Amino acid sequence: MSSRDLPSPVPVAATGFTFVFVFVFVVAAALAAVLFPLATYALTLAVFGLVHVVVELRYVDRRFSSRVPWRLGTTLLLVLGAIVLVRLLGLAAMLGREPQAALELGLVGALVLLVLPVLRRVGGLRALVGLALLGLLVFGALRAPLPTLVLFAVLHNLTPVGFLADALEGRARRRALLLCALVFGLVPLGIASGLPARALAGWSVAGFSLPDAGRLDANLGVFVPSFWQGGVRAVDLFSAAVYLQCLHYAVVIHVLPRLAPGPETKDAGTTNAERIPWPAPRAFAVGLAGVAAVSFAAFFLAFSDARAVYGLFALAHAWIEIPVLLLALAVRPGG
Repeated sequence: MSSRDLPSPVPVAATGFTFVFVFVFVVAAALAAVLFPLATYALTLAVFGLVHVVVELRYVDRRFSSRVPWRLGTTLLLVLGAIVLVRLLGLAAMLGREPQAALELGLVGALVLLVLPVLRRVGGLRALVGLALLGLLVFGALRAPLPTLVLFAVLHNLTPVGFLADALEGRARRRALLLCALVFGLVPLGIASGLPARALAGWSVAGFSLPDAGRLDANLGVFVPSFWQGGVRAVDLFSAAVYLQCLHYAVVIHVLPRLAPGPETKDAGTTNAERIPWPAPRAFAVGLAGVAAVSFAAFFLAFSDARAVYGLFALAHAWIEIPVLLLALAVRPGG
């Protein structure tokens, strides 16, 4: 599939209205993350967490299936299944937290190892990116598995930037990446500095959240390594990651579907080769609304249990993005 066959990037990168909308959303998300960090984390996770997993998997299937050879794709899915099994063993208390994290990171390293031959054929910086990532995973698995998992949980929120870089070209890509540098880079760094929290200190309700979500300090470990949780910047770091989570959900649910080739491109003689028979757009939207309703009810009634179950879906879509984005560096549509 060539770039000519993809939907126009104008709706997400060129109109003045888009930038006004982005500005309003970014300000609202930043304020929510600073003023109500736990509530913003819990509510967005409950309503949009599982929804964004489904939407992102559909995007990956439609955008990248034609670039992944069947044998390689099958092998990647088998390794991904092993990762899910390791997480299940951890949930069943058959593995300690550190051994589970180390095994999980080791298997993610195997995902990277599987795509390294493709990156080596391309050579240059792309191969070095794959090797550097593999080295980070191996080092993390051996020396600091739990902090490394937390690091990847935060970095996962940046993956939409990679998807946008892959989908857009030319001026649209440059403008989108410049905007991403601001909203995915400078804004969360500003939140992490603590300045917004100090400016809004009189308005903050940091512990407000869903009934069963627990206290803020009990949730910090989702995005903050244990050795920083007692520091003065712990809540600020959590707020910055919560803001990134809001942006991640927004781009995945609202922007990426407009850039994915749809089933109709098959009739145009393109190489779209989705491997999952996704429902028609209207049925898909209705299904997502149902997923959001059920997910919210589950998180409202039993937050910890719902988060544990959601984690199985989340890790599957998060870890598969690593080899997919590496392959995106090496194989262009139709290549």
